[in-house]
Amino acid sequence: MDKFIIGENSSGKTRKMLEEAKKENAIVVCKNPYSMESKANCYGIFGLKFISYEEMNADIICGEKIAVDEIGDFFKH
Repeated sequence: MDKFIIGENSSGKTRKMLEEAKKENAIVVCKNPYSMESKANCYGIFGLKFISYEEMNADIICGEKIAVDEIGDFFKH
């Protein structure tokens, strides 16, 4: 997945990212996996795998597609 979703605050970027992650069967990497899973469920998106920035590890995602929420925060981490 070499896609970037860019937009203003409250423009639906997270929802689009979650929909793409579901479509591509990607692991969602985010700051707070529990909160993001709850948000996905509220959008009606179920069955995604979520991991935190801390859990991001080459061994965990070897060969897996990933979707990163707030990539700037991820790089800072």
